[in-house]
Amino acid sequence: MEELLAGVARAVITPPVGIPMVGFAGRGPADDVQADLLATTLALESGGKPVFVITLDLIGVSEGLAAEVRAEIARRTGVADTQALLCASHTHYGPATGAYETDLPADVAAYVANLTFLLAGTAQEALAKKQPVWIGFAEGITPIGVNRQERRPDGQIVLGQNPEGACDRSVRLIRLDTAEGAPLAALVNVACHPVSAAHAMRSLSPDYIGVMRALVEPATGARCLFLQGAAGNINPIEMRHSFAPARRLGAMLGGTVVTLFEGTPTAPAEGLAFASAHLDLPAMGFASEAEGERSVTELQETLGRLRTENAPEGSLYWAESRLQRAEQRLESLRTGRPLPAVPAQMNALRLGDVALVTAPGEIFTETGMEVKRRSPLPRACFVGYTNGAIGYVPIPAAYAEGGYEVTHACRVGPEAAGMIEKTALHLLEEVSSAPAVSEKSSR
Repeated sequence: MEELLAGVARAVITPPVGIPMVGFAGRGPADDVQADLLATTLALESGGKPVFVITLDLIGVSEGLAAEVRAEIARRTGVADTQALLCASHTHYGPATGAYETDLPADVAAYVANLTFLLAGTAQEALAKKQPVWIGFAEGITPIGVNRQERRPDGQIVLGQNPEGACDRSVRLIRLDTAEGAPLAALVNVACHPVSAAHAMRSLSPDYIGVMRALVEPATGARCLFLQGAAGNINPIEMRHSFAPARRLGAMLGGTVVTLFEGTPTAPAEGLAFASAHLDLPAMGFASEAEGERSVTELQETLGRLRTENAPEGSLYWAESRLQRAEQRLESLRTGRPLPAVPAQMNALRLGDVALVTAPGEIFTETGMEVKRRSPLPRACFVGYTNGAIGYVPIPAAYAEGGYEVTHACRVGPEAAGMIEKTALHLLEEVSSAPAVSEKSSR
């Protein structure tokens, strides 16, 4: 088996101030820059076929943008059928990217168009820096996240804190060193929404991830790549209109990562495998016409009341979008024409004896935890927000309970989580079929 080669490169992807922000409805454009947004690319190669892991301080990327970046990398490198994972951190303090919008204003369209070339450039640079690497893996715990589905006394589920709810608090670290023993890269996999500055903040920022990275990199000498996990129902333990929570949470996480990194031995790495699958996830629908009619009527009344009260733009946005989706779902029932399936691209990557498995949405933490628990490769990371943005994928039990993730921003039916879990395990099985690490001693 061929040795694993790797290289790392980075670009600043901060957009101009004044660009529309995304993540909280009705917030308005960016006022200033708290910290630069970064793209960091890891190029991997074994046996002449490269794969790229591109981590981004963005809320998400569209499947179309991911395809354009792959095509541009292929043009620059001459490698047909280039494989690349565009992994968004899901920061809510970044620009609109076209991941959730179709009618892009001129500044967003220009930013996204240039982003293609910036990211392809990092891939080209990283590949040019490739060299043999040793690999290590470690796991720790971080307290920065909490289940956000809080149940009120009347049974309503709201965005809050539910300390008793499921929460993946694991930190999974992949360490890459050069063959000479110099630190090269630290891949950090954690599941927690980057929303610590709350909903009104209009400063561009990577949130707690930037603070973590600024602590890890000078301490370890390695480039830090953040891989957001199954964070669909996980928020930071502290949220307020300030970047003080980001500093505190980032320092807590960064300290854990540095400790893990310095205590992790590495061994020669061999082998690289990549697999992908396309899913058509069932669209969310109503159980009956009566349910649909009731929902449409209630949403029409809610929207009328909000307009009368001159409600904030964000409230109107959600009322209008929810009503539009409810009307489409009701029309589907009445006509018998099924709603279009929601396409989802999933991927798995094995490097040495560790693996990543990715999904394009806001996957609930229970699904990510179960995939890691059942993975045929124990050293596996579950990564959401990659190569697409399909919205929330709740576990089946959440649909009956409701809450923002189900009622406001979910496009898929309750079968979707199980389909993603099953496919993730299948892809991990596929990439795990070959030996990964040589028998040479570690250091």
